[in-house]
Amino acid sequence: MNIYFLFLIVFIIILLIFIGFFLYRTFKFYAAGSTISALARIGAAIPYSYPLVQVFAELGKPILDKYPPIFIGLYQKTLVNPVNIYLMYPWIGIIAFFAIYLLLIRSHNLFPVSKFVKFNALQSILLVLFMGFITTVLRYLPQQLINTLYGLLIYNALFLMFVSMIIYSVNQALKGDFAEIPIISEAAKFHTDAKF
Repeated sequence: MNIYFLFLIVFIIILLIFIGFFLYRTFKFYAAGSTISALARIGAAIPYSYPLVQVFAELGKPILDKYPPIFIGLYQKTLVNPVNIYLMYPWIGIIAFFAIYLLLIRSHNLFPVSKFVKFNALQSILLVLFMGFITTVLRYLPQQLINTLYGLLIYNALFLMFVSMIIYSVNQALKGDFAEIPIISEAAKFHTDAKF
């Protein structure tokens, strides 16, 4: 037996033990002080997949080739197929928008949805709308500006801002807390009467 093969097996076992311990600690931390059920927390985190795909489709395409190869590999293994489907069929975004709005936010008669899930669903839709407004403004910038250092800085800053807002919101949703993004959270709280 090759020594490298044995080393690889031992490394994979140690890695799986570490990942299992990390997931156990994370789930224990998330379930510690929250009165919101695990199903509601997962249901509140799922709508953020829509703005995540949109941010990679709208802002990530022009700049992802300039990131380190590890990020490009992670993107290609996880999000490249949903992003390509989203770009090939733009009506999927409209269907996702109305599905989130009608099923989770305006679902008075269909099935009960907690205010926590409604708040996070509305916040994800507001992130999509804000991102759509920003990308519409960026489309009207001259191509010569976008290809300069300033254009790349603008795209990188907006890309990182939206990705960090989505990661923060998913983390808060999984913990059972309300994410507080300055203007967007206030609008979502006003519409859903959620209590922080």
